[in-house]
Amino acid sequence: MKYTFKCPACEHVVEVDADNDDAAIAKINAAGAIHQKEVHPDMPAISEEEMTKMVRGGMQRAEA
Repeated sequence: MKYTFKCPACEHVVEVDADNDDAAIAKINAAGAIHQKEVHPDMPAISEEEMTKMVRGGMQRAEA
């Protein structure tokens, strides 16, 4: 399945393929950490738990 998550700071869309929600969250969190470091280096870091909660609440799922 394809999952997407829109960065709340800049509307950049992270898109991943995953078999389930938990796998998608892990992939989005990893991509989000890179995105934050590259695009939002001055933004305060958030914990993995906070990131997971934000992603779980905002990701969209679509059949691939």
